[in-house]
Amino acid sequence: MSRSMWAQMQLMAACMQTSTDSSSDKKGNNMATYTITLSSAEDKALSYAALSQDEWIQNAVKERCRMAIDEIVQVVVAKCLETQQPIPNSTDLMVELAFTNNWVKTAVQRNADFEAELAARAAQNG
Repeated sequence: MSRSMWAQMQLMAACMQTSTDSSSDKKGNNMATYTITLSSAEDKALSYAALSQDEWIQNAVKERCRMAIDEIVQVVVAKCLETQQPIPNSTDLMVELAFTNNWVKTAVQRNADFEAELAARAAQNG
């Protein structure tokens, strides 16, 4: 993904109000559905930048998910080799394993850890 597209995605995220809902696909996998709300100006601006607003949003989100999955897969392969565990045969299973074993954390968790570390350092430097 180019820096330009990443910057566009961050700008879009800042402009969007989102809601989420979950459901299951035909295989019983949990699926999250996100709904975004754009102002009229934001919708028109996105129509200027993209042939299809919905397609652009879908592609941007799917691409960011793909990048995160690639990073998680690298962690899982390394950890499985390190601990001599079998490597799961699907990326979905790898993502689940990574979170179950606390090999990766959500962005919210990483941010909370970082803020706690900053607070601890500030207290030490008092």
